[in-house]
Amino acid sequence: MYKIDSLYSVDGHFSDGDYRTGRKGTLVPALWLNALQSEICNYITNSGIALDKNDNSQVLAALNKNLEKDLQKQTISGNAPGVDSTGSVVDEFDVPTGGFIDFTATVTVATAVGASGTLDVRIERADDSAIFKRVLFYVDVNESGFLGRRRICLKNVDDSLKTYKIKVKCSESLTIVGNIAVNGWADYDAEVNNA
Repeated sequence: MYKIDSLYSVDGHFSDGDYRTGRKGTLVPALWLNALQSEICNYITNSGIALDKNDNSQVLAALNKNLEKDLQKQTISGNAPGVDSTGSVVDEFDVPTGGFIDFTATVTVATAVGASGTLDVRIERADDSAIFKRVLFYVDVNESGFLGRRRICLKNVDDSLKTYKIKVKCSESLTIVGNIAVNGWADYDAEVNNA
């Protein structure tokens, strides 16, 4: 999309012109109209709705469909004030087939200067503890603490609803006395690629 820039437009805006002064109205080129049409059509089709020449309520239908998907998102949140090498569960949530998990883990570590080790944030199946995705924070505390953020994404491509848990654990060389917080969502019907 772009702002109108054709003949007789004014700073990216349309002008009606002024017959009293002889100033002409903005010319509307096919390029601009096609860009507008494409923006609207792309929003409709990316919402899973086929274009229909006889239906003038498709943008509204696409808006409602996307709003419904947003309302189906489960909030993922949790706070582990201290973890050790055995691990702590921060949150549990359900994700059906095609659902998408997207959350950010924020780690604040207050420990002795010079401490180092790894902090492991993982998504596990709640029923059998299979690890589906994990990220490691490499902690090397040279000053008074450590703050790190990692984004974790996963799509459930299995054939049924699954219950997942976020679990955080650290290497034995670390003493975690800060916070491990997670926030994000699990979407019930996200059509997105795994990041």
